[in-house]
Amino acid sequence: MADPVTFFLLLKTAFAIWATVTLLRITFKLIVNWFRERKALKQQDKNNIAFTIKTEMDKGNYVVCQGIFNTESEVILDGQKLQSKEMDQELINAHQSQPLVIYQ
Repeated sequence: MADPVTFFLLLKTAFAIWATVTLLRITFKLIVNWFRERKALKQQDKNNIAFTIKTEMDKGNYVVCQGIFNTESEVILDGQKLQSKEMDQELINAHQSQPLVIYQ
């Protein structure tokens, strides 16, 4: 797997070209439910990881990218880019110390 900085830049670049889903509020529950719907994809390969990246604010909105990434092939298998003026405290806390969070 690429080093964490390269990994982060690779993911951020990939999401720059994706369409953005605008929501009233981005919540930790929404993020986890999306991953649950893709549980089979994540479990297909031990190299598949679930992640979120909180990027810089865009016009006063939070931007969160989430997806399933294969660390061996360095390919995003599925993902989405979310934008909202609000984000719940649980998700804010998850990203407090770093923009990239890996989910088990």
